[in-house]
Amino acid sequence: MARLAKPKPKPLYTWAYKSSQARGGTIISYITQLNPDHTLSCDCPGWIFNRESPKKCKHTRLAIEEVPGILAKIARGETLRLVDISTGNIVQQSSNDTTLVSSKNSANRVIDL
Repeated sequence: MARLAKPKPKPLYTWAYKSSQARGGTIISYITQLNPDHTLSCDCPGWIFNRESPKKCKHTRLAIEEVPGILAKIARGETLRLVDISTGNIVQQSSNDTTLVSSKNSANRVIDL
């Protein structure tokens, strides 16, 4: 019987970190997300292959400083912006609507490393 992968939790907030070096001629964006259980995860190789508990990478270490402020904004129902990763333009403002958060093309905050 095939094992089914667990579905990823819908994030509360996402960061897109653009890689500092091109991979195969392309700049890659790694997505770090704040999960509903208030943990951080990332899709970069450093986080995926990390055997520490809890897992960490340079992206989650950068994001952790912003978590308390983001959780406070969510609790107050404040607006969170959604940014197009490729252009940096604001796509939509959301007020505690996590359905707008996270897609392959958007994040709440885009950061160049």
